[in-house]
Amino acid sequence: MERIAFSFRPADNPAALEALWRDLETRADGGFFLSWDWLGPWLGEIDTPPILLEGRSGDRVVALALLCPVDGGRLSGGAVHLHETGQPDIDSLFIEYNGFLLDRGLAGAGAEVQCAEALLAEGARRGRAGGWERVVIGGAAESTGAALAGAAGMALRSGHGMASRGVDLAAIRAGGGGFLPRLSPNTRYQIRRATRLYEARGPLAIAAAPDVPQALDWFEAMGGLHQETWAARGRAGAFGQGIFRGFHRRLIESGLPRGAVELLRITAGEAVVGYLYNFRHRGTVHYYASGFAYEDDNKARPGLVCHALAIEHHLAGDAARYDFMAGDGRYKESLGEPGPGISTLVLERPGMRVSLGNALRRVRQQLRG
Repeated sequence: MERIAFSFRPADNPAALEALWRDLETRADGGFFLSWDWLGPWLGEIDTPPILLEGRSGDRVVALALLCPVDGGRLSGGAVHLHETGQPDIDSLFIEYNGFLLDRGLAGAGAEVQCAEALLAEGARRGRAGGWERVVIGGAAESTGAALAGAAGMALRSGHGMASRGVDLAAIRAGGGGFLPRLSPNTRYQIRRATRLYEARGPLAIAAAPDVPQALDWFEAMGGLHQETWAARGRAGAFGQGIFRGFHRRLIESGLPRGAVELLRITAGEAVVGYLYNFRHRGTVHYYASGFAYEDDNKARPGLVCHALAIEHHLAGDAARYDFMAGDGRYKESLGEPGPGISTLVLERPGMRVSLGNALRRVRQQLRG
């Protein structure tokens, strides 16, 4: 096993860190949420610089991660969060496929375990004043959990998992026949019926924002539709939470010129049917957020129609996968197939405090029912 030498320091020089991070990205297989396109805007929005974990093999950087420590109190001890802050209003950005950014040459070499061990050792070294006893990986990729499972000398807990769903565009191209024929008869019927309804108002069209100003305009218009939908359900939408709007405006401004972000608008004649906000990374289109023009006629089905058009749009291009990511939604079940799971992982050193904390959690769960 190739041994990695780790160091820790404040991530307080974004320009230097960007160069370091993007260099490792070219040698790593991390997804969009481990790219600088996501993490750069995140760093720009949080108040306190996180801690940088840097792993080297010789003079080559092979591992990177950004860490936010949180004081858990005397009983539970401190924790450090990977690429999150531990603050719900900020973490409502919902990172997915989280893990360590690792040189692909370390695949299968236990690099994730070495990173976790180094984090726990550093937390213990810092002591109670500024240290931690747990490592929390929210939105962890299934592969990260598999790599850390069964590691000696640490306890791994996994929170409630969610399955992702997606569409294998490469397989559809290879097999021929298009996307709609692969859906259930009921889903095909709903899409075709809704399409006829919209086309009676004007031609259905899908367009991608060509530049940042247009993308930001569509993002705000999408936000208005999104908030209307959630307000009608008696709940707060994402656009009213924490740093959501500022973060995504940063992300669009930096990511759209690089091709990492796309804003799609779907129209029927002059009327807007909906907007889709996606991330693009190494052949995968990640659907992240939307705003749909719902109406009283339930035949309209704007979500199904918008996603079906977006899938056909990318099927005509070069994307390999359309990823709905994790979360509930009938449209995801209707249009996509199961993909890798996503969950929250907690790593701890076995000991009395861990045993007591686990016992208290079990009691709380029993009391909740």
